[in-house]
Amino acid sequence: MSKKIKICPECGTENEENAIFCKNCGKNIKEIEPKEKTEIKGGDKMPERQKVIKPISGDVTKGVISRKTKTSFEEINIFLKIGGIVAWVIGFGGFFLLQGIPELSMISIKLLCGFLELIAFGVGIACTVAGSTKKDNGAIMIGTITIVLAMLTILMFVVL
Repeated sequence: MSKKIKICPECGTENEENAIFCKNCGKNIKEIEPKEKTEIKGGDKMPERQKVIKPISGDVTKGVISRKTKTSFEEINIFLKIGGIVAWVIGFGGFFLLQGIPELSMISIKLLCGFLELIAFGVGIACTVAGSTKKDNGAIMIGTITIVLAMLTILMFVVL
């Protein structure tokens, strides 16, 4: 004995003959004509199923868990904190150490050390911005100190 069913054109789900909405996707199937459902006996071939393939729409990344990046904020923050101070120390200390080499002129020493101080200044700004973004008071303090020291050292190069 065969039974009549409605096949949803949206998702391909088999519904009862008197169904108004699809039990799977909720689409209105009131106007769909019921068809005979044939019972499958052992050895019979599976009947072709009417399945509508719908393109994906909307946000397909919803629920996707991304992997942690290799470089974390903490690693960058530590680099900025240490890098700015190291550049300042090399530029400041290098100014006095390089004066002992007679082959170097004072202008070339100031340019070299001034360049290092500009790097320290830039790293100090980056450290301060990164610290304020993540509410890291230590990074803000170290960045600000590096900026002030770099500016004072550049001013010293100009005056001396």
